[in-house]
Amino acid sequence: MFGDKQTGAHLLLFGWFNLERHTMVKGKASQDDPNLKQYWERREKKKVKTLNNQSLILVAALMLEGFGEVAMSGV
Repeated sequence: MFGDKQTGAHLLLFGWFNLERHTMVKGKASQDDPNLKQYWERREKKKVKTLNNQSLILVAALMLEGFGEVAMSGV
């Protein structure tokens, strides 16, 4: 694992996260079809997730350390 012993910051490992399968879009469903407005609204609501407290603390710590600026810049 890569990390900084002084700050305790480290890279996250993929193995720490669960795989999440995505639901396939039904048939020829298009977001441009006005008849399928409710279908797409339901799909979007299912995708919305909230961060738990531990995740919020991690994100805040990363932002304070400046990691957010690096991630946002695409470096």
